[in-house]
Amino acid sequence: MMIRSLTRFGTATCLAAAACLALGGVAHAAEEPPSAWLLPGVDIGPVVDPLVQLPTEALAPVVGVLDSLAP
Repeated sequence: MMIRSLTRFGTATCLAAAACLALGGVAHAAEEPPSAWLLPGVDIGPVVDPLVQLPTEALAPVVGVLDSLAP
């Protein structure tokens, strides 16, 4: 009887852990635009969003040259 109870407890614990990992919600963080609050209730995230990729786009040619020089 004790072994059956431990088996059920272990199974329930594993299922709960798997559900927590599967439904964590971390994947949704990358889909939303960044939030930048100017004042409470005034979100300027959509205005700043194009500027976030600017350094990456500006340095892309330099990275390409460095990659071609690497052995």
